[in-house]
Amino acid sequence: MKPEVTFEDWMKFDLRVGEVLEVEEGKIKVSVGEDMFEKEGKFNVEKGEKIVVGLQGKEMVVPLVNDSVIVPESEIANGSRVG
Repeated sequence: MKPEVTFEDWMKFDLRVGEVLEVEEGKIKVSVGEDMFEKEGKFNVEKGEKIVVGLQGKEMVVPLVNDSVIVPESEIANGSRVG
């Protein structure tokens, strides 16, 4: 079973737009502003795609809705805060 996050836990994350830099088997690299993060897992994303990620310290979380990443509805700068 996938771990669930409570609303209180969710509010602790800094939601930002990140750009997918690299997609490898079982791992993605995402640029969020000046920082780069790696995350293991299978994500249906392509290089250059912008996605919403949650940051907490030096950790990145990729929120999923029905097993799909969240993408901005309009063009938004890499690193922009979502909220």
